[in-house]
Amino acid sequence: MRPTWKQWAAGLALIMALGLTGCQPAPQAAPAVDTPAAGQNQQAGGVVGDPARIIEDYLKARVEANTDAMINLSCADWEAEARKESNSLRGVKARLEGATCAVDSVTADTALVACQGNIVANYNGEDRPLPLDKRKFKLTIDGGQWRMCGYE
Repeated sequence: MRPTWKQWAAGLALIMALGLTGCQPAPQAAPAVDTPAAGQNQQAGGVVGDPARIIEDYLKARVEANTDAMINLSCADWEAEARKESNSLRGVKARLEGATCAVDSVTADTALVACQGNIVANYNGEDRPLPLDKRKFKLTIDGGQWRMCGYE
C-alpha cells in the first residue's frame, strides 16, 4: 500500500521541523529533581510528576498517534500542536528506538528535558529515523502537574 500525499506531506513536514532545530550540544548531567518516593506521586512544592517521565509518555503516545493521551500530557497552550504532532504519524508505522530522557534543567515553573534515541517512522517500507536529540522538550506546571509545552 502506497502512502497518500497527505501522509507524505505530514512526514516531510515532521522531518523538516526536526531539521530546522539545528544541532545542539550534548546535554550535561541532569540536575537532581525531587521525584516521588515509592507509592507517592508528588514532588516538593506539590507538583505532580517527573518531567523526564512525562516526555517519555508523550513520545510513546505520539508514536501510537494517541491524540487524547498527548493532550492530557500537554499544557493548555500546546494542545493544538499536540493534535498536529499526533496527526503527523497517523497512518504510518512508528516506534521509539533507544529513547531515553533526562531532566536538563528545572526552575520554579519550567523544566527542560533532553532525550536520546529516535522516533522511527516507516514510510512505504522504508524506516526513517527522526532523532530526538535535536531539541529539548519544554515543560511547564499546569494544574499542579508538569506538562509538555513546546520545544527549545
